Amino acid sequence: MSQEGTRILNFPKSNKGSNISSDTTAASLSSLFFHLAQEPLQVKSLRKEIDEYFEEVSQVDSTGLSKLTYLNAIINEALRLHPPVPSGTQRVTPAEGLTIGDTFIPGNTTVQVPLHSVFRGKIPTLYRSSLILSAV
Repeated sequence: MSQEGTRILNFPKSNKGSNISSDTTAASLSSLFFHLAQEPLQVKSLRKEIDEYFEEVSQVDSTGLSKLTYLNAIINEALRLHPPVPSGTQRVTPAEGLTIGDTFIPGNTTVQVPLHSVFRGKIPTLYRSSLILSAV
């Protein structure tokens, strides 16, 4: 504890991998809080679920948090709308080639699907209550 009575958290130092997820985590949390700030009813429902959880448990753990369906639906919706890696991942077609729909893609061709575009689909409204509630 510091002299002012506040706790100081010391994290182990690592020379490799210490910042691996910081940018993607920050981007994901920023988009999540941005949308929540615009949706007070979502915040109210989320707060209710979290408050009920803390009334039931004495120690918070990842297993318990993973069972909070509304919280996880909100997180998944934020990741759908703003994937941390919007360009998606690349894949290489098999040597014999690949047919998708009516299109043939030659073998050993690098293909990529932009997740940002795919996850948008035809849903015009961000954080639609019905979309989140269907996951609960």
